Amino acid sequence: LPTEVRRMILEALVKEGGELARFAAVSREWQAVIEPQTFKRIKITPSRIADFDNMTRRNRSRVRYLWLCLELERYDCDACSPDGDDDDVPMFNSAADDLLIKTAIQSFLSVLSAWDRNSSLPLDISIYSTSDAEHWFKYLTFEPDDDEDDASSNQVPCEVDDARHRWDATDWSVITAQSAVQNVFTRILGDPSGEFEDEQTDHLEWWRELPPVPAITRLLLRQQTRRRWEPEALTEMFARFPRLRELHFEPWREWDNMLQETTDLGYLTLLESPSIRRLNRFTIFENFNQRYVHAYSEMDCSRIRPPNPALSRILSEVSSNYESLSASFVVDAEEFLVLDAYQPLKTWPNLRHLFLTSQLLAPDQDMTRVTNMLRAAARAAVYMPKLETLQIWNGRKNLAALFKYEPATEQGQTSTITWKGTWEFSLEASAVQAWQSLAPEPSQHGMRVIHESFDGDQVRCHGDAMLLLELPEVVIRHVSLRQIRNEQMYK
Repeated sequence: LPTEVRRMILEALVKEGGELARFAAVSREWQAVIEPQTFKRIKITPSRIADFDNMTRRNRSRVRYLWLCLELERYDCDACSPDGDDDDVPMFNSAADDLLIKTAIQSFLSVLSAWDRNSSLPLDISIYSTSDAEHWFKYLTFEPDDDEDDASSNQVPCEVDDARHRWDATDWSVITAQSAVQNVFTRILGDPSGEFEDEQTDHLEWWRELPPVPAITRLLLRQQTRRRWEPEALTEMFARFPRLRELHFEPWREWDNMLQETTDLGYLTLLESPSIRRLNRFTIFENFNQRYVHAYSEMDCSRIRPPNPALSRILSEVSSNYESLSASFVVDAEEFLVLDAYQPLKTWPNLRHLFLTSQLLAPDQDMTRVTNMLRAAARAAVYMPKLETLQIWNGRKNLAALFKYEPATEQGQTSTITWKGTWEFSLEASAVQAWQSLAPEPSQHGMRVIHESFDGDQVRCHGDAMLLLELPEVVIRHVSLRQIRNEQMYK
């Protein structure tokens, strides 16, 4: 075939994607084009770990993304939502599942520990059972991370005639739904209650015996993993990556207030660990689903997860050397931005991007507190000399709100503060003046103030809010945002 025709065929194959490896054997010309695509993004499953080293030995320099997929045991309807008492619903992974996870991680990290320590590789870890999407949660998908994913795309609503797995208002359904939710949110390799303290200690010792992996500099733990990593285990996991500089963590909130308090205590230890302090870029996005919350009593499970003030303050302290920080729902901007006169002065000399949530951004909140928070944010921004954007937002069903500050640029862009929301809100003059004072030469016309509003009926969930507010991928991965929004289409 003519060279031009061969090139067109190759381009079409690469654009279509799919399994390309078999085409590399066609010719050296095709091999030179296809191998970089084949090894650029690699999915690793337990069955492939044994051959992974040999498979990639000649092409390690081509690898740009590693996705470790750990598929747990399948289960049937007898296990998807047990009909008995609470003791029938598992809180932890089965021993078989934990053994699979430990064996796979140990083998995989042993291989990666020998890779070039000067590499800069991302590792994405997903843990799930394919049965999760066959019972109560038919909308679930398990996908690799993709920078080019269109988070605004919609999938067709999934309508299934499945009476056994239908969410409705009957008492029986609520009880069964609670079991179903708990079944997919079991805990990985640990016991937060301390009831099995020896077993927990064994799991932590196991992590400490794993080899360090300098090649990994970026780690993704996305919301499609609903099984829960214990904060103590994460502390040990992150320590295995001594050159880790970027962490994107999307855990789920707890469905029990007491468990949330326990988990938050674990997060305090995690945030104070050397691995978190060494990061350059950190995203923590605590996901939730308002439908799941209604499977529990309001006394046991708060409808809106209250952010933890201690976590807000600790994260404010440990982020002093960060270039980028995004923290959603687990902390609150009101606490994070406080400059305490009785504490050492906080500074963020390298911070360029800051994204925080605040429950104060809601129409039923005290607007005086909102104004005070925005003024506090302006005072804190003084100690962020490289700041390019600061955004405080909130989102849930029928509610979306955003305050955004962008300083003037050398290219002549004027300092701008923007308010977007599902209700009418005028920024107080004192708040605007606080932000104007950041400009080198403050003046009445030195800052643009933009107000935008939209209909709350457009907001089915926090995912819709994020899309309307045009939050960037540093807050939530594109695939995760699409998955969150698609959950709301399930009927």
